Amino acid sequence: MVVSLSRLLCFAVSNVSTVSNARQRLYLTQKKRADGLSLEAGEATKAAKESDLKARQALLTAETANRETALLRAEIENKQEMIERMTESRAELAKKT
Repeated sequence: MVVSLSRLLCFAVSNVSTVSNARQRLYLTQKKRADGLSLEAGEATKAAKESDLKARQALLTAETANRETALLRAEIENKQEMIERMTESRAELAKKT
């Protein structure tokens, strides 16, 4: 009976050590996976911020282009009106002479 108790005790100690090692391996595996996911999330966040910045820059460029286009159209309209007035003035002068 003493021999079987000592064997049982050795077996129990061995199992505790095995369980402890298994828990530690599981912890390290989970930690490594969590660190990897954290890194991926950080990279994804960085990429999203860069993408957002590029989108904002594109929007700003488009808004600037729209303003410049509107200014050019207004300038063209003003010149067309000026040409029409000059043409009318010349026509009136031609009638008078």
